[in-house]
Amino acid sequence: MDLKEIGCRIKTIRKSNRLTQEQLAELINVSPHYIYEIEKGLKKMSLDTLTSLSSSLNVSADYILFGYSPEPSGQEYKYFDQLDQLLQLLTPTQRKSITKIIQTILPLLK
Repeated sequence: MDLKEIGCRIKTIRKSNRLTQEQLAELINVSPHYIYEIEKGLKKMSLDTLTSLSSSLNVSADYILFGYSPEPSGQEYKYFDQLDQLLQLLTPTQRKSITKIIQTILPLLK
């Protein structure tokens, strides 16, 4: 497991939930500095911390650890990682625009 990648995913999810490190730390009952160290890939987290993060951020532990959720299979994992990497490059305003675009075209894809 790559601690820096895990930390980057946690940071991305935290920011998408509009939480500061301090707010997340309070939610899972740890120090803000510990959140900083996890996000930078400097510290490993306990199973308790992982489950608390997963629950508080409303994301699967699989996604935090490996970058994918259990639902997709095979080739789909690669697309989730690619999409996540692309979204990380966008500003919050650009993410909002992409979300609106997806919401608009989603009914047409079914």
